[in-house]
Amino acid sequence: MLTLSGISLRASAQGEAMLEARANARLALMLAIGDLQKQLGPDTRVTAAADQITASDPSVSTTPQTQRQWCGAYKSWPAGLPSDPRPAPEFLQWFVSRMPSLTAKRSYADTSISGQTVDLVTANTVGTSGDPVRVPLISLKNANGSNNNFAWWVGDLGIKGLVAAAKPIPSGVAEIRTDQQAAPAFHMNRAASGP
Repeated sequence: MLTLSGISLRASAQGEAMLEARANARLALMLAIGDLQKQLGPDTRVTAAADQITASDPSVSTTPQTQRQWCGAYKSWPAGLPSDPRPAPEFLQWFVSRMPSLTAKRSYADTSISGQTVDLVTANTVGTSGDPVRVPLISLKNANGSNNNFAWWVGDLGIKGLVAAAKPIPSGVAEIRTDQQAAPAFHMNRAASGP
């Protein structure tokens, strides 16, 4: 009877831990969706990956490898403005878990993350040549004194499908990003017709 009681207690503790983990995941999902709705609701908003932040030399990205996949929201210019000179888009926020005062700074992706972090996409997930996606961990205290930890990251699906044109492989960061952002119709036609 004592053995059965011990097994029952262990199963109960594991069940509570699973419920707590699911609640943390649900909270992280709600925060991520809330930020997406808040920042990307208007049609004039655009997203861009952190590796597009360049130094004075446009072929060099200033973003650390572990933060280059962070996705940020920008407010683009109104339709009535003249295109020359084109105004710079206004940065709104990075879509990662952290205090809003930090994610609202464009330079936040350029710096090393302080505090606890977690790799949401690990090197094993993306292969040996891929970079992990590392984000800050948010920790909240329970009423019983234990910590609930969670993290989230929103990736930009608009930059994942690359159909490269038939030309030499670009070597610099700026060339790679330009190649990925060419008109989709051109790239798809080239892929369909071949070199």
